[in-house]
Amino acid sequence: AWRLLANCRIASRDLDGALEPLAKAGELATDAQSWLMLGQLELQRERFAPARDALTKALTKAKPTERASIQLLLG
Repeated sequence: AWRLLANCRIASRDLDGALEPLAKAGELATDAQSWLMLGQLELQRERFAPARDALTKALTKAKPTERASIQLLLG
């Protein structure tokens, strides 16, 4: 539900409103997608420390096939 709310806010261009739901979704999810989306949003906003934190959390939940793209974003 948190990820759905975040996606709706992103679709309505309310990027600031999507940050908190993505963080909550990331905490509850078993996959890396919510943390990855949060990291990408933070990168777009040029907020690099929060982006690094979100992408690091995404890396801990990532599948082996997802790790390379997350590491590229971290670089």
